[in-house]
Amino acid sequence: MQLGTCLFLHTYPGKKDAIVYYYGMKTSPEGIGNLMYGYTGTAAGFPEVILYGAGGMVQQGGKDFASFIKAFKDGPPYWGDTSEDHIMIKFGIFLYLGGGRN
Repeated sequence: MQLGTCLFLHTYPGKKDAIVYYYGMKTSPEGIGNLMYGYTGTAAGFPEVILYGAGGMVQQGGKDFASFIKAFKDGPPYWGDTSEDHIMIKFGIFLYLGGGRN
């Protein structure tokens, strides 16, 4: 991520769940993980469709090629992933490609 990015992590006493605010958007640590997956995957040269398919494969508990193919068969809009995960992956891709720059 670029320097100067606004990231705020807040936990409440007695709770193990954290709330993360990224540029005013409320998400979870898992959401930030999906954002980073989209960002770094794009930086590494993986096409969007591969990032979405692999995210769907993991969501379905698969670790083999058959699960990867199933995620592709599920196809858009979420490729077997949850809508929340897919949105954060897509946002990470968007940020890497220059979206949101002032």
